[in-house]
Amino acid sequence: MWVSIFGAAGTGKHEIKDLLVREDYEYLEIREPSSTDMFERQYQFLWQRFSIHLQAQEMMDKHDIVTIGTVWDNIEVHYKMLTSVRGILTKEQCDLLDYAHEIVIPRLKSPHSVIWTYTETMTAFNRMSLRNKITVTPDEYNQQLARYKEFALKIRVPLIEIDFGQPMDRIIKDFEFNLASLRTTAVTAQSLWTREFLR
Repeated sequence: MWVSIFGAAGTGKHEIKDLLVREDYEYLEIREPSSTDMFERQYQFLWQRFSIHLQAQEMMDKHDIVTIGTVWDNIEVHYKMLTSVRGILTKEQCDLLDYAHEIVIPRLKSPHSVIWTYTETMTAFNRMSLRNKITVTPDEYNQQLARYKEFALKIRVPLIEIDFGQPMDRIIKDFEFNLASLRTTAVTAQSLWTREFLR
């Protein structure tokens, strides 16, 4: 079974990935791009994301695997944030990245399920501060959170929501219950799912 995790910065994606790895899921990781130019970095990320996605869909019916991020939230969240909110990419650069997605996406299968992590702004910034990884302003974070919420509403495959504002023991308990339910769904209903990822 292939599970993909998405969510705004500081919302616990890697903690959930670690829980899945402890359950013997194999983590397929995207490497940090070498370029310092933002467009080149996004371009490198894009092709790594495609490569990891193709690797995952080859393994998805034979092994338990986990990835962080999807090809779809690149388009729905990241590129829009970098263009309209942060002004880092030009519209023309964003259009080029979107064009590459339009060519490749029809050849991609959806993960079996996705996990959406979220939390309040203050909690996320406290978490990022502990790791020295604050890369956005509170306003940018709130816009990112809102875009991920809109993105989550479009997803067709089974989705688990995890609120990292809760105590960790409650998060783990709910997660274990949801994962068990997800495994049952994967066995009994997989053939009924519409393979398009978004509505």
